[in-house]
Amino acid sequence: MPQPHPAITQFMDAWAAMDEDAYAAAFAPEFSVEDPVGVVTTIEGLNGHVQTMKKNWSHATYEVFDVAGEGEHQAVGYTMTLHGHGNGFEGKTVKLDGIAFVNLENGKITRWREIFDTGVFRRALKSKAA
Repeated sequence: MPQPHPAITQFMDAWAAMDEDAYAAAFAPEFSVEDPVGVVTTIEGLNGHVQTMKKNWSHATYEVFDVAGEGEHQAVGYTMTLHGHGNGFEGKTVKLDGIAFVNLENGKITRWREIFDTGVFRRALKSKAA
């Protein structure tokens, strides 16, 4: 299996660590992040994503299970495990499978288009903590 581009690894590591500066550093000056929740095209928007993560989750981990493509166009299949601590997720662990379609230029992400099942979160809110 090919390895994710270093910028993709930087993105995932920064997201898991909820590190706003490292997260923003993975992106080119002009970029877009698209997921089932919406579209972000500014650093302020990226920081808002991280702030929401911090409110709901104590930490996260990524496991990459597939990579297609190489160079400046990759698709990355992953499982993200989130450990809840707020807003109804207290004591809950959520596993989210997704795929990200990533475009890069000069070692930076220009487009991160991600697909995942948002129902995972609704089901977790209805469940009891482990």
